[in-house]
Amino acid sequence: MMGKVGANLLAGFQGVRENQELISLRAQVQELQAALAQARAGELDEPEKADLDQRMEGLTAVLQETGGVHEIALDLIDRDDAQPRTVFPRVTIQERMESLRYHGQKTPIIVIPLEDGRYRLFDGELRFRSAQKLQWPKLKAVFLPEEEVTDARELFEGQVITSIHSQRLHDLDLATALVRLAVEQHPTLAGQEERFGTLLNTALRRLEREGKLSELAEIRLANPDRQTQWIEEAGFREFEEQQLFATILRLQLNPVSINSNVFPLLKLAEDLKEVIRTEGLESSKARELNRLSAEKLNQTEEKARQIRQQVTQDVIQNRLSLNETRKLVQQMIQAHNPQVRSAPSNDRWVKSVAAIEVDSIADAAILKELKAALKAKLDEVSQALRK
Repeated sequence: MMGKVGANLLAGFQGVRENQELISLRAQVQELQAALAQARAGELDEPEKADLDQRMEGLTAVLQETGGVHEIALDLIDRDDAQPRTVFPRVTIQERMESLRYHGQKTPIIVIPLEDGRYRLFDGELRFRSAQKLQWPKLKAVFLPEEEVTDARELFEGQVITSIHSQRLHDLDLATALVRLAVEQHPTLAGQEERFGTLLNTALRRLEREGKLSELAEIRLANPDRQTQWIEEAGFREFEEQQLFATILRLQLNPVSINSNVFPLLKLAEDLKEVIRTEGLESSKARELNRLSAEKLNQTEEKARQIRQQVTQDVIQNRLSLNETRKLVQQMIQAHNPQVRSAPSNDRWVKSVAAIEVDSIADAAILKELKAALKAKLDEVSQALRK
């Protein structure tokens, strides 16, 4: 599958090298973009990664021969906006830093020259980030003409879909990607990004009151026409609610899960967002650590940030579990603000579910709604356990 494509592309690159015609690269570059999306999402196995590396070397060789190798200042290079993934754990960057430090840059990165004199990264983000950490002023690069590249909007949505299906996209990246996609697909939403969480939550509460919440489990997997019909008939009060649901359902995501686990990350403290990007901190732990706010701690914003950063480092260095993180956060809150009541026991959730007397429910319709609601919640639990 991937190997045959790689062989064909490599042969195509050799043909381009003989003819010196960059224009014929377009089809090969577009296929490489799709493969890069898979690699960035973690979908490729080792043989496929090796094949992709070979294909990128082939493209680099062609670009090197046709346009030469250039030394580009790092501060003139912008990351690829078509890549939704921004979480790169520190250990991964550290490994590449050591390789660059001791062996130097073996292969040029690939960049796209822009009209304003800057460059957009096409391949080599790990080398780029590692070189920044090493404080290198420049990197060797080859140029890929912008006209050879797929439309950035289409590529971004494709990479989001690929990353979702492989379950390798951090919830923070997913939240950011959903906001961007919603605005790109529905330009009238521009400037209302801060309302997205409220819009979604309000709409879901209304659907719950009207007994329509259980329909989402089925609608998210329906075809686009059926989704559009459901959105039009669901009784949304604001057009923006319809647009937001359209973006989420188009990606086959459950709005309930997005509301509970994803959009809340947009309101995380900036220091926690940075830790997620550099350390890969799990979203569930980040949400707990975000409780260490100035209001909860009864401290100034600066003091609260210092406390939060220290506790976050303790969680990472000691590899605390979610339950241990939750207890530590509560201890810190009570230590700095004794008036705050202890968090209720976590077993209340289990007790609430166990207390449901199914035998006492005679209405089949209610039983079906209960089944759908529990299934949706079970999906959320499964997703949380994978983090």
